[in-house]
Amino acid sequence: MRRGLAALAALALSLGPSDGRAAASSSGDSARVALRGTVHPLVRGGADAGRLAGDAVISGATLVLAPSAAQQAALEALLGAQQDPASPEYRRFLTPEAYAARFAPGEAALGAAAAWLRSQGLTVDDASRSRTRLHFSGPVSAVEAAFGTELHGYLVDGQRHFANATELTLPASLAGIVVGVRHLDDFRLAPRPRASRAVARFTSSISGAHFLAPDDLATLYDLQPLYAAGFTGSGRKVAVVGQTSISLADVAAFRAASGLPANPPQTVLVPGSGASTAVAADLDEAHLDVEWAGAVARDAQVVYVYTGGNTSYGVLDALTYAVDQDLAPVVSISYGDCEPHFSAAEVQSLRQVLQQANAQGQTVIAASGDEGAADCEVAGAKSATTGLAVDLPASAPEVTGMGGTSFAGDLTQPAAYWSASNDARSGSALQYIPEAAWNDTVADGVLSASGGGVSALFQKPAWQAASGVPADGMRDVPDLSLAASADHDGYLVCTQGSCVNGYRDAKNGLTVFGGTSAAAPSFAGMLVLLEQAAGASALGNVNATLYALAASAPASLHDVQAGSNAVPCTAGSAGCPATLQLGYGAGAGYDLVTGLGTPDVWALAQGWPAAQGTGDFGLSASSSSVSVARGQAAALDLTVTPVPLAGLSRAVTFSCAGLPAGAQCAFSPSSVTPSAGPVHASVTIQTTGVATAARSGSGGGSGTFLALLLPASALPALRRRRLRAALALAGLLALGCGSGGGASPSGAAATPLGSSTVTVTATAAGTPALTHAVQVTVSVQ
Repeated sequence: MRRGLAALAALALSLGPSDGRAAASSSGDSARVALRGTVHPLVRGGADAGRLAGDAVISGATLVLAPSAAQQAALEALLGAQQDPASPEYRRFLTPEAYAARFAPGEAALGAAAAWLRSQGLTVDDASRSRTRLHFSGPVSAVEAAFGTELHGYLVDGQRHFANATELTLPASLAGIVVGVRHLDDFRLAPRPRASRAVARFTSSISGAHFLAPDDLATLYDLQPLYAAGFTGSGRKVAVVGQTSISLADVAAFRAASGLPANPPQTVLVPGSGASTAVAADLDEAHLDVEWAGAVARDAQVVYVYTGGNTSYGVLDALTYAVDQDLAPVVSISYGDCEPHFSAAEVQSLRQVLQQANAQGQTVIAASGDEGAADCEVAGAKSATTGLAVDLPASAPEVTGMGGTSFAGDLTQPAAYWSASNDARSGSALQYIPEAAWNDTVADGVLSASGGGVSALFQKPAWQAASGVPADGMRDVPDLSLAASADHDGYLVCTQGSCVNGYRDAKNGLTVFGGTSAAAPSFAGMLVLLEQAAGASALGNVNATLYALAASAPASLHDVQAGSNAVPCTAGSAGCPATLQLGYGAGAGYDLVTGLGTPDVWALAQGWPAAQGTGDFGLSASSSSVSVARGQAAALDLTVTPVPLAGLSRAVTFSCAGLPAGAQCAFSPSSVTPSAGPVHASVTIQTTGVATAARSGSGGGSGTFLALLLPASALPALRRRRLRAALALAGLLALGCGSGGGASPSGAAATPLGSSTVTVTATAAGTPALTHAVQVTVSVQ
């Protein structure tokens, strides 16, 4: 929680710095030093519109504090150990308070920085939970005097902004503590979902066009086995960050059209960012991100974190708040910009947030950009002029960067991959479709391709080693990819009231988007399922695991080898070769277009390292209710899924409770051991019919014959190979000869008509004993 600093400031005056760095006095210092890299790069290309009025108020500005050199070294060592299965720190993640205690500036340094702000006539509002940020406000004149600069208005690309005109300065005694000052400008990252340029008419008899519904993505990337095993994200969270409020009605309409359970997102407005405000330009991006993160992690709680009407706040502040408050183990951000558009101070501040996220066990997923290898080009550009560049935050080593693909295998044989009609959840994909790198630049007439290339800021991390990874010494992006073409085939979205009848709008059309903006939230949802299947509460930076699995379990990834992210460039412009094409080609193994390829999520889950010290299972039934005629039997399929998927080496046995009078249950087999993945058993519930008098049989003997018929409708999920065993246990094979079906032996109590709740319990003996149960409503007719 943010907290006031009055008591802390008073304490700081009586204590020395706890991390060995000098603390400034409350009256400031006469000697000042420049804080390098604090002028926004876009200011240099803008037209100066003059100085801001001195009495204008800057609200919610932020002093960013840095760890000491020793703290930074210790943090980086911890981040490596948290991903090393041989380390005692493996997946031992920190709370925000533990992070603050180990890696934030000491309270004396924090208090002294607050005292200095007050001495400059500024109001200290509060501190971040991690003690790495001080939020303050005050008039422009006081801000300018405090930081030795001027705040000016600028016209950039036809839009008015404000920013500091020169590098900020600080008292020399604060130079080792403060790394930057945020919110002294109002440059925000732009949304970038790609709208389909095709006529959006859904997979139906209306046309042969195909668009992605949640069931399609589940089929294409092998999520269905996880859902069947009970891994749906239930009890888990995924955070999506944005910079506009959203329409819960649009999200509800999307989930209803997709056949998903009602599960509205939680919305969190960043404190100090202004009133909740709907920003039209950002709404499509926000709805795409929220809807598809929740479409993949179907039962997870989506936490949408956003900023309000204070235009100096934006999506990176929402990301910072999601990390500072540790709101979810997986965080998705679809916004970004090319590395040269960030100042050095912004880069250092952002990386500090991302390292805190990883230390807390948070996995950050980001889009790699949509202008191909020329990421600095503005949306809608037709030719590159600024040279090669990659997207930040996707390029940060603490982030999993998501590139884009398009489907290629169905171009000549669509019927092999797509059904002519939709299933109950609007899906029509039949199987995985071979992919190529996403590049719709020629078709669209504007730069429209998977972002990827070589970072100019970050050295290559040790884990980025796989076949095909360039020996360039720098961080390469992306890491993975997912479908991203809005044209073939885009993601269905409900936004700004577009879904009137299912996915369709009032004119019978659809709203369809693509871009790496779709890949990021979709893979974030997939990671929630992987986390659940691994039995882990959090995973942290998953890149080390992904690159290791590329070598040890190559079948868990689809190696995309066709296509490129090359885009046209203007002759004579930066980096433009004689071919007038700027970019990279896809190839075997890792490439700078699609990364390691696209995931087979079920295969990834089977190879994903399990949480240490865990061993449990989940139990599910093929139906929550069943009807049976009195004197007959019904059967259900049971699935026992080990958690983690690495397996549970203990036998699981079954029992029933709550059966109606005269009914019995039997299991086949009577126990299972889920040591290598999900296993199945069947439960047969047998009822007793109305008693009849015994009559002579053909051989002169007397007796009864119990003919219990098991209708096919009662066995929707029972596998055929287990039918005979289930029938035998239910007494459905010949028991003798005598009277006809539906009767009970003379004197036996008939099962009463009506409904009962039967509890099926599965138990694994041992220490600790593990027990799970499902309830089935049995209706006797």
